[in-house]
Parts: sequence; structure tokens; C-alpha cells
Amino acid sequence: MLISHTSITARISDLFKRVDYAKDIRYLKRYIPHKHIRWTGSGREALRQILLQSDSKNVGIQAFTCHVVLDAIKAAGCKPVFYGSGAVAEIDEIEKIIKKIDALVVPYNFGFLPEIDKIAALCKKHNVIFIEDCAAALGAEYKGKLAGTFGDYAFYSFGISKCIGFVGGLVASDKQLKLEKYGLKPFPALSLAKTMIEVMIAPIFFNPYIYPLARHLLDFELDKHKSQKLIIPKSMKVNFFESYSMPKFGIKVVLNQFKRYGKIMQIRKDNAELLMGRYGKYSIITPKKSSQPSWLYFVICSDNRAKLIKSLSSKDRIEFSYMRTYADLSGNSKKATKEQNRHMIFSLYKKLS
Repeated sequence: MLISHTSITARISDLFKRVDYAKDIRYLKRYIPHKHIRWTGSGREALRQILLQSDSKNVGIQAFTCHVVLDAIKAAGCKPVFYGSGAVAEIDEIEKIIKKIDALVVPYNFGFLPEIDKIAALCKKHNVIFIEDCAAALGAEYKGKLAGTFGDYAFYSFGISKCIGFVGGLVASDKQLKLEKYGLKPFPALSLAKTMIEVMIAPIFFNPYIYPLARHLLDFELDKHKSQKLIIPKSMKVNFFESYSMPKFGIKVVLNQFKRYGKIMQIRKDNAELLMGRYGKYSIITPKKSSQPSWLYFVICSDNRAKLIKSLSSKDRIEFSYMRTYADLSGNSKKATKEQNRHMIFSLYKKLS
């Protein structure tokens, strides 16, 4: 048996259960309690729309995060201004660039949270728009307050490997949102069908007995995205992406998962506690004081990552990997490059023994 490093939350039943949007939106509001929300075709499109609405020009971005954040900033016609850090944003690094920007994006990498209250206060002091990237932190809390409720805007992703996995994204704010004027294309039917197939075959594909035989297919798909990402730090060109709307079917599948999201989070938290006891001897990323992460991933850092991944896979039959889409986007941050080369992840939504 080999337990895979990734997993998805969507079930086959989510594809077929009916949804009463007017009633079932209350499940979403438990975790995204903003006055205004707008669905988009992806998390990156959500960020692009925020930047267009806010008329931002110079945008602060953490050097180590997913490349799609940089894609969205460039696609909105904005200039990225990088701040360094490891996996979790650091207030002293943000202070170095705060006077150079008019908007700040803080990604909650792997579901872990920085000192959000201090970041929000810093942005308010310098009249900088604070945008929370909650793609990996749905339901996470800092000092008893939900991530996504500290800034001017928050955006979420419901991509297949996120906290709630299927398609699409969402913009949330207490400010009035006027995103429709930018116009979005219908979500591609083939992409939606592909994701539906992935949900239906996932129980078989990720079965511990079958996965060792099928894992090369997943590696091929991930390496394809990795090859696209590698051009960014050098050329600063945008990975082209279309601006799509969220399909109604996608909203239904996402809302069905929100109905049980409390149970999903509890499973991840229980698994995190189990692994912290098992792998506490290693350098692991732990929550900051007063924070409760989403526990999307369990993260170990190692200077000899390849050797450790091989060891844990053969000894414990638990497969760790790394985020191929996460990199030092600036191309010159020592902290970000170190994090890029040291981190290894394990998705926590699954049965563990």
C-alpha cells in the first residue's frame, strides 16, 4: 500500500445532489461571511478582477508562492513588487516594500497564516489595499477570526486540489463588487467534463493498492505544469489564461461540499496531529501562535528533500511530494529559493492509520 501525497474532496454524489442556492448559500457564509461575493472561473481570475476593480498599479506579492498569483497580477496590467519570506509571509519583509505599492497580496501558503492583524494595520496606515489569498486557507482562523475577513478583498480557489476541490473561484468583500462589467467567457465544457471524470475515477485512482501503478500519470500532469512555470522568473511573461465565468454546475458541486466542510476540516486537523506526533523530529511548519490553519497540507522542510521523500515512501508507505507550481517568482530571493528547494507536502484529507 502507498498513501498518495494528494487527494480531492469532491465526491461522486456531489455531482448529482440538488442544491437550493437561496438556502444552501448559508453553508458557504459560515466560512466566507462577507456582504458581497462573486463567483469566477478560477482563483487567478478572481484576483485579476479585484485588481481591475481597485485600479491598482504596483502590487506587492510574496516571492515564494504559486505562479498563478503572478499571472493574475501581470494579466491585470499591474507591476509586481516582491517581498521575500519563507512559506509564511513576514511582517518585516512587507514593511520594506509597503511605501512602493498601492495593493498588497498575502498568500496563505499551504493553509498557514501570518500575523494578519499586523499586516492589516500596516496596510491601513499606508493606505494600501490589502488582498487576502485564501486559496489554501478556507476556514482557517487567526485570533478567532476567519482568514479572509481582515483585508479589503479576499479571493478563493476551488481548483481540484484545494480545500474544496472542483472548479472555479470566488471574490469576497464588504465593499460593493462590480466585476461583471469586465465580461467573462463561458467556462469550457471540455474542461468541466474532464474535472467531472477526475472526480468519478478518484476513488479508484487514489486507492492505496492501485495508486502505485497509476502514479506516473499524475507525475506527468504535474510536470507539464512545472515546465510552464519555469519561464516566469527569467522572462516575467504571463502564462496565458482565459477569463472564464463560474458554471452553474460548478457552483452546485462546490456548495454540496460546503455542507460538510466542517467534517472535512476535522479530518485534516486529526491527521495533522497524528503526523506531528509521528514526524515531530523533522523540521515541520507549525501554526503561528493564536492561529488555526486549514491544514490543507502537512509540510516538512529538508535540505536533502529527495532522499527523505524516498525514505518515507519506502519505510512508512506515505508519499510526500512538493508543489511544482510554487517557486521563487522574483528569481533573486534567498529565502524564497530556499523554501522552494526544501519544502515537501502531504495532503491531509484522507484516512490514515
